[in-house]
Amino acid sequence: MVDTLTDQNKSGYPNPWQPDYAASMLRGIMGIEISIISIQCKFKLSQNCSVQDQSNVKQQLANRKHEALANEMNKS
Repeated sequence: MVDTLTDQNKSGYPNPWQPDYAASMLRGIMGIEISIISIQCKFKLSQNCSVQDQSNVKQQLANRKHEALANEMNKS
């Protein structure tokens, strides 16, 4: 299960992380299923960071074709 989840979530990275757990640790992992009944969210768009850091984040988002998120940051 750990290998499958890792492959599913890390395969898009240039150097994906590969777990290397001891068998005793793997026996201690328990899978659970949680039913979501509601979602509450809050935008956290680097408001507590310096102007320079915010500018860098916006630039990196735009470079990675996440213009909509960069534009949301510009509104705050």
